[in-house]
Amino acid sequence: FLFPAALILLRTYLRTFFKFGQTLSSISYLPIEIHAPICFQGYKVTNASRTKTVGIASFSLADLIGKACKKFQVPPSDVSLYLGDGTLVDSEEYFATIPAQTVLSLVKKGDKFLTGADVIYNALKLLNVEFLKTGELAQDFLQDDIKEKIRVLSEAVNLKDKEEPFEDWLKGVETSCKNKESFMESRCRDRIKSYLYKATADIKASPRYRTHSRELNRLVLDLKTLLTKNSYQGVYFNRNRSTEALCDSSGLFKCQGAWSKSLCNHCGGTGHTINPYLSRETRIVFSTWNLDHRIERSRTIVPKVLETVELLKDGLTLNVRRIYDLLFTTCNLKLVHIVCHDKGAHTTAVCETKELLLSTTSELKEPKKAENTLKGATIVRSPAS
Repeated sequence: FLFPAALILLRTYLRTFFKFGQTLSSISYLPIEIHAPICFQGYKVTNASRTKTVGIASFSLADLIGKACKKFQVPPSDVSLYLGDGTLVDSEEYFATIPAQTVLSLVKKGDKFLTGADVIYNALKLLNVEFLKTGELAQDFLQDDIKEKIRVLSEAVNLKDKEEPFEDWLKGVETSCKNKESFMESRCRDRIKSYLYKATADIKASPRYRTHSRELNRLVLDLKTLLTKNSYQGVYFNRNRSTEALCDSSGLFKCQGAWSKSLCNHCGGTGHTINPYLSRETRIVFSTWNLDHRIERSRTIVPKVLETVELLKDGLTLNVRRIYDLLFTTCNLKLVHIVCHDKGAHTTAVCETKELLLSTTSELKEPKKAENTLKGATIVRSPAS
């Protein structure tokens, strides 16, 4: 009697345990997802013609385009997003750098996009243009590519507003200079001084120096005198001396192209540009730009001077002013971006012996003025007499 009862009890227990095991196995354990908080920013989105502007809160580029397309009732597959200056915003990484409340333009494929310069130009056309054209100079200015001039003026105003203050611009550098212009001028003087030191070292290292030390020492002394008189050509980097400087009054420098080229064709044909006055970063990058000798100092000028000194006799002396121009002025120096700095031999850029000789019986004449094309105008460079 007890054995069958125990058997029934065991069977009931096993069935209950089996069902409990099935229940446990049916439970699925899902990982817990932790979501970072979504950060929304407000943007102003306008259509291509700028006739309608809406405010949109968004956390990503895709989200902004999607919401803007709904607002303007356009398909998202046929649109692009632009900043006011015409910059295409096409990546989440770049979008993340755009500050809140920035105005962006949603442009459909085939639509004409109006930049900030276009808006200003169209506004001017609504004014009394004849009144604006008063005077011959004003008339010439307005008739000659006014749209481009407005764009350049707008950029100049924006750049000036974005300049870092002197203390931030020169952070980490010890100097007695009181402003950006004096600091940049001192940097230019340092470059020119280095050319003097290197030329002097090359001259004194030559075997010819032993037999012609008197003439060569006199040459070095005369070069130093001219450099001191002209402040070591420091004006080339001083934007307050824009008639003599290699930059405009805002401090914008343009690459003058490789030694064998008449201009720089990089950056889509507009050439390399930089404004070291804007920020600490641009100042540091500008230090990689070079004042490159078209006729090379070490390969051509100094060897030719040493060759010419052998020809000196009564009535002949070294042409100090010509040598000065070749070594230290934009008669022979070109400001170039590092990409345009050709360190190979400038084989076709030469100077003749007769250039470096001067008759002691002739009157001392002013050096021939060198002309450089910059900013669309001819700028005269020469050492002061």
